[in-house]
Amino acid sequence: MKTHLEINTKNQDAYLRNNEGKAVGYFNFDTYEVQHGEQNKAEFVFICCKCDHRLYVELNGSVSKLNEIANKDCPSCGEEGYENWLLGCIGNYDREQGGS
Repeated sequence: MKTHLEINTKNQDAYLRNNEGKAVGYFNFDTYEVQHGEQNKAEFVFICCKCDHRLYVELNGSVSKLNEIANKDCPSCGEEGYENWLLGCIGNYDREQGGS
C-alpha cells in the first residue's frame, strides 16, 4: 500500500493517507496523540543505525521517554545509545510482527 503524508501547519497535525485518500494514520504535534490504522495503538519506531533493530515505543501523550530511548544501548548489537537511534516511522508492533 502506497501512502503519503499530509501535514497541516495551522492545526499542527499530520495525516498518513493511502492512495485512495483514506486516513490510515494521524499525529498531533501539540498533544502527541497518535493513531495508526484501525487500532488506536500506535508506537514510534526507532531504528538502530548499526543493525536496523527496531524499538517500538508508546509515548502515551508524553515525550519524557525520548531521553531514555536516546541513551539506551541496542539490545541486538550492543551499540551505545548516544546518537544511535533514528526515528523511523509510526507503527504497531503486534500488527507488524504477526501478533494479536
